[in-house]
Amino acid sequence: MKNIESTACVILNYNDADTTISLVKKIEDYKNIEHIVVVDNCSADHSLEKLEKISNEKVVVCQSPRNGGYGFGNNIGVQYAKEHYGAKYVLIANPDVEFEESLVSVLQNKMQQDRSIAVVSANQRGVDGQLKKSGWLLPEKVETILHGEVLCAILLDKIGERKLGATPQSGWKFVDCVAGSLLMVDADVFLSVGGYDPEMFLYCEESTLGRKMMTLEKKTALYVSESYLHNHSVTISKSYNVKGQREQLLKSTLTYLKKYCDASKFEIHMAGVLYKFGTLELTVIKEIKRLFGR
Repeated sequence: MKNIESTACVILNYNDADTTISLVKKIEDYKNIEHIVVVDNCSADHSLEKLEKISNEKVVVCQSPRNGGYGFGNNIGVQYAKEHYGAKYVLIANPDVEFEESLVSVLQNKMQQDRSIAVVSANQRGVDGQLKKSGWLLPEKVETILHGEVLCAILLDKIGERKLGATPQSGWKFVDCVAGSLLMVDADVFLSVGGYDPEMFLYCEESTLGRKMMTLEKKTALYVSESYLHNHSVTISKSYNVKGQREQLLKSTLTYLKKYCDASKFEIHMAGVLYKFGTLELTVIKEIKRLFGR
C-alpha cells in the first residue's frame, strides 16, 4: 500500500461552538488527519470567538462571508483545505458526529485503492444505537415530488431499500448517495463539479452531489463493517424548529426538481402542495402524541 495522500477534515459550525469544539478535541490527535478546517458559517452568537481559541498548527478557524447554508459553508472548507494544504482527501463532518481513527483509515485506503470512487462513507447510528439511513439510490422525479407527503415518504423509503438490495454484513456497498453527516471526498473531483450546490441552503445536498458524481461516472461507496455515531439534527434543531426545517426542505426540493429533474411548473406546484400537506400531517401527529402522552 502506498503512503496515504494528504487528508484534512472540514467541520461546519453555526451557533454551536461547544459541540464543534468537542469534536475537534476528540479528533485532534488522529494521526491520519493532518489538518482540521473549522468554518464558522457567520454564527449569530459568540461562536467565532470561542472557536478562535482552539486554533493551532493543526486546527484553523475561518469564517464564511455569509451564512449560505450547509453546502456553501462546506465548499469553503474543502476549497481552503485544497488551496492551503494540498489535501487530496477531505473528510466532511457534522459537529454532532463521533467517529474513530480506524474508520478514517478505512475510508482513505478505499479511495486510494480505487480511483473510480470519489465519495465514501460508513453506516451511521443514532444515540439509541439503531442504524440510520446511510446510503441510497438517487430518487426518480416522481419519488421526489411525492416524498413531501408523510405516508408516501415512508412507503417510498421502503421501496428504495428494496431497490438498493440487501446490505452485506461486512465490507463495501455501492450506492448513489450517502448521508451528509460524515463523508470523505476526493477534493479534486469534488471541486471540479463545483462541490455542493450553493443554492441548497439545507437538505437535498446529498442528492445533488450524487447526481454530479454520476455525471462524471464516479462511484460512491458505503462501508458497512463499521459505523459512526450521529446525534441527528442536534445542530439543526438549535437553529430551526420543525416548521422551519420543513420550509427549508421544501425550498431545496423545489430547487432540486427545477435544476436536476427538469420538472414542469405543474410538477413543482404539486410538490409544494404535498409538502405543505405533509407539514400539516406532522403537526396533527405531534398533537395526538401530546394528548395521549406518547
